[in-house]
Amino acid sequence: MSVSTRFISVILGVTFSVTTFAEEVSTTSTSPKSCADLFSSATALFTAFQARAVAPFKLLDASGKPFDFGSLGGPPIEMTKLYDLAIVHSILAKGEGDKRVEAVTYAYKRMIERGEMRAMIMATKLSVLDGLYRTMPNFKPALDIIKKSLAVSLASGEPIVIPPMLLLGEPGVGKTHFAEEVSKILGTSFEYISMADVTDGWVLTGNHPTWNGASMGELAQLLIEGQFANPFVLVDEIDKAGTGPNGKSPLAPFYALLETRTARNFRNEFLAMSIDASHINWIATANDLATIPPAIRKRLLIVKILKPTKDQMRNIVPEVMLAELAKKPKLKFSPEISDDLFEILWTHPPRDVRKLLVGAIGNAVLDTRTQLLPKDIDLTAIENDGGNRPGIGFVLEGNP
Repeated sequence: MSVSTRFISVILGVTFSVTTFAEEVSTTSTSPKSCADLFSSATALFTAFQARAVAPFKLLDASGKPFDFGSLGGPPIEMTKLYDLAIVHSILAKGEGDKRVEAVTYAYKRMIERGEMRAMIMATKLSVLDGLYRTMPNFKPALDIIKKSLAVSLASGEPIVIPPMLLLGEPGVGKTHFAEEVSKILGTSFEYISMADVTDGWVLTGNHPTWNGASMGELAQLLIEGQFANPFVLVDEIDKAGTGPNGKSPLAPFYALLETRTARNFRNEFLAMSIDASHINWIATANDLATIPPAIRKRLLIVKILKPTKDQMRNIVPEVMLAELAKKPKLKFSPEISDDLFEILWTHPPRDVRKLLVGAIGNAVLDTRTQLLPKDIDLTAIENDGGNRPGIGFVLEGNP
């Protein structure tokens, strides 16, 4: 057992019990400590051991019970199998990988190195969403759906499973930021895919290795190289997906990926084997439903996100200001938003408010001040990039 393995096992106070390993380390003198980096190291170590083991094993605490990763300060996890390593070993043993292309052989070896098991985040408490209810109040309909999923996870002891949803709303209301914040709060990873830039489905799912520029696709890359089986994947601007050069829609893979039954055995053409993509938490965004195929719409829970009201912006604007100042911890600057400033800012979408505040802070600093004044706001910063364009395809008129 390596020095790093011994170090982590001593700190965590755990037993690494591997049926195919002759060595077993057990310590009882040290209790688990709460530390985010230890949580990350321990989950990575767990995966590394699994990759080397021929038979399954369990990570036990000093009393012989399954170790609780939640004691490290991270969310509790459950491990699940994403692909069959026996198939990978069989392909390599037959030399089939070498007969295809070198990139495929490398991918198989990475799958062996990473192992077939991945962590799945489980719910800890419903109150983790309280901050988002406060800072992104116009996303309450989406937060309510996620909160129900967390409640089910808590009650059942099962990993977090959020139904695939489509956030429908004007540009700039914060849809992308919302998805990223949810993944951060829940403790899993986040992947961003812009459908406006995707012209063919193979970019996501992989294509046959004999094609020029063939790859395993972003989805397999995410699951194989990542730590989690249930990451959040944001499919941004799904309504902007066009038609590829072969006449096929890049949305075609989602017919299978958004259905649990078919996603469980999702075929990757590059690897010539199936990967379990059924645990991914999908969030799509759009400005217009009209261009999204009906079959895709039926697979998504459509949630309308309205532009924040003036009252809601009273919470949002100060939070945006605090978030921007947090990026510059050494800058001594007041976060105060005066009434005059607020009256200028609140009519703009949150994304534009962020741009305006970044510029305003710069103007104030140039003027050797540590507090914003109305004159610091430069509206041309958003007028020049079309930031005040109306939504496409529908008009939202306030909140219910």
